[in-house]
Amino acid sequence: MSPSVSNILDSNETSKMGPAKTSMQELYAGPEDWDAQRETITRLYLHERRSLQEVMELMALEHNFLATCGPPDPSETETT
Repeated sequence: MSPSVSNILDSNETSKMGPAKTSMQELYAGPEDWDAQRETITRLYLHERRSLQEVMELMALEHNFLATCGPPDPSETETT
């Protein structure tokens, strides 16, 4: 059984990618992180046909990349 993303969040260990991040803002991937990992995510999801859960776990474990959808963009919300 592979560790879940919540286990990674609870871990204070230093990863091969550097020291553990400390603030919530630092914890989750920002736009520059997405750009840097775009090819890897595309390969895993589209070309290797892995599930979203698998991609999320691999990215967290192997690349120290934790994604979140973040707050909704006000320009994308429907108004009635």
